[in-house]
Amino acid sequence: MNVSYRWLQKLAPTIVGPALAVAERLTGIAVAVDEVIWLGSGLQDIVIGQVEEIASHPNADRLVVCQVNVGGKSTAQVVTGAPKVTQGAFYPFVGVGGTLPGGLSIKRAKLRGEYSEGPSDRRDGRWITSRPSRLATVSMDGPAFGMSPFLGG
Repeated sequence: MNVSYRWLQKLAPTIVGPALAVAERLTGIAVAVDEVIWLGSGLQDIVIGQVEEIASHPNADRLVVCQVNVGGKSTAQVVTGAPKVTQGAFYPFVGVGGTLPGGLSIKRAKLRGEYSEGPSDRRDGRWITSRPSRLATVSMDGPAFGMSPFLGG
């Protein structure tokens, strides 16, 4: 049986402490806990970025060049073919040196003469959504489900 740590805390509010410590206590007093799985594994490099500018790619009709604010004073330039990227919208972002779930490492790449500092093609961006024609947006009005909104410093 799989049990969510949050569900367990709602069921028994007196259960406090890190998940591993709770698992050890449960094994000692009630039921054996076979394993603890952290569902956020592989997500630590994901931040929330806001698209500040979108420009047509000078050398490709189906690509755009986006300036993405990921916190701090500088922006990251991302070349993408995502058809519905919107200026001002928030998206999950992994920058140069970060790793996507599945182990794909993000490197600075030149696409048709323009540099990109984030996941930029369908192969790299497929983790964002199961439908390549849709780009996952993030609402800043509600919880970001464990992703850190780094905007604003």
